[in-house]
Amino acid sequence: MLSGRSCPEIYGAITNADNDILVGGNWSQPSSLETIDLTADHREWNDHVGDVLAGGKGNDTYLISTDESETWDWAYLSEFTDQKAHELLSHIDTIDESKGDGVGSIELQVYHEYWDPGEQFQVINVSGSFDYGYSDPDSGAAFYYGSGVQVALFNVTENGDAVPYLFVLTGYPASPVVAIKDFYQGDLGISLEDYDRTRPPEEQNDNLVQDYGTPTHDLLLTNHSEMSWLV
Repeated sequence: MLSGRSCPEIYGAITNADNDILVGGNWSQPSSLETIDLTADHREWNDHVGDVLAGGKGNDTYLISTDESETWDWAYLSEFTDQKAHELLSHIDTIDESKGDGVGSIELQVYHEYWDPGEQFQVINVSGSFDYGYSDPDSGAAFYYGSGVQVALFNVTENGDAVPYLFVLTGYPASPVVAIKDFYQGDLGISLEDYDRTRPPEEQNDNLVQDYGTPTHDLLLTNHSEMSWLV
C-alpha cells in the first residue's frame, strides 16, 4: 500500500494473513519487494509530509526514504518536548501497528548529498537488539543503540494520554527519520534492553476480518487522485 500527498493517513486491511508494502510518498514504477533496489534513487517515497502508515495484520514492509539533513532541527532530540514531538511528527512518517500485530520490517534509505556518486544511498534495516544508553533527565526520552542506528523512546501526549513513540535516528548528527507509535517490545523485529512493555494477547477468532481501509491483494497505489490495484 502506498500513499501520495493527498492521503496522509494510510491503512492496510487487517486480516489473518495480509502482507502489505507501505510507502509514505509516491511510487511511479511499482514492483514487488524482491525487485526493489534500495541503493537506487527512491526519493519519490519521501513527500516531506508526516504520513501515518498502518499495515495491520501480516508481515508488513515499511519503506522509508529520507535526506540526511532533513530533520537536523531535531538532531539528538535535544531539549525535546511534547510540542517539538508533534512538530516533528508532521514532517516524518509514523508507523502505527496499534491495530495490527507488530509483525513486519522497516527498510530505510538515507540520501547523503556529499557522498561519492553511486554511493549516496545508504540502506539500513531497522531491526535487532538495542542496548540501553541513557535517559534524558529533562525530557524523559530513553536512548538505545544498535548497529548503524539508534532509537529513542518518548511519551507523546495524544488526547490526554501518554503514548510511547519509538523514534529512529540515524546520520550525523543523529536525527529522527521515522517514528513507531504505541511501541511494544519486539515490534518490527526491534528488541530494547530491559524494556518490559509487551503486546497484549489477541482474542482468537479465525473468522474475523476487520477492514480499516481498502483491502488489497498486493499493493494499493495512491498517486494524488489516481488509484490502481495489482493482483
